[in-house]
Amino acid sequence: MDSTDLYLDIGEKIRARRQSLNMTIEELSTALNKSISTVSKYERGTVQISIDVLVDICRILRLDIFSLLPDTMDEEPAGNAERYRKHIADRMYIYWYNGDKKRVQLSVAENNNHAQRSVLYYDVHDISDPHKCNYMYSGHIYYSDSSTSWVFQNQDPPFDTITLWLPALSKKNSPRIGLLSCISYFYQAISMKVLASETPVSDEQQLIESLRVNQEDIKNLKRTNFFMIL
Repeated sequence: MDSTDLYLDIGEKIRARRQSLNMTIEELSTALNKSISTVSKYERGTVQISIDVLVDICRILRLDIFSLLPDTMDEEPAGNAERYRKHIADRMYIYWYNGDKKRVQLSVAENNNHAQRSVLYYDVHDISDPHKCNYMYSGHIYYSDSSTSWVFQNQDPPFDTITLWLPALSKKNSPRIGLLSCISYFYQAISMKVLASETPVSDEQQLIESLRVNQEDIKNLKRTNFFMIL
């Protein structure tokens, strides 16, 4: 990765995280003991950030430093797990239908398949800038022949956990319908039918039709007493 692109990307993520915490640039500069001008340059990616300052930024913003850095592994992972990893996109767009609000909502997952790690930007406001979101999670990816699962931990209180399950993915069958479950989302245990795609889906009516719980879902629920996505 070009160093200019690297610091632009890091700065964009820092700014989005600061804004999501309703923290001003003045407050961040005070916490870092840096001038507002310097912190502004960090966020614009026009100056390099030393590792000690980057660690301080992550501590202040309650960020996993992994979420700011690109994949650093050049060699292909050994073993059978590679056959799964190569099918997972670096970025996934995850949609669900909110019945109360009567609208489709979006999250974006950025996957590091070498490290089997992922960052989830939950409830994204602008698809062109996925780092601006209501909540940010970091977690791990687990692969198998039949499915791929993600387990994410919120980087802010209430430290809730999200699990995402999708049928086994390949480049030939994206997008896929899956299940997203929240252990304590707004202090409620809920599961949502989701659609995951490697590229943005612009047809909202198609999304709604795919994401609303249908008669077949209800039939399976009554038959098994489990909420399943087949």
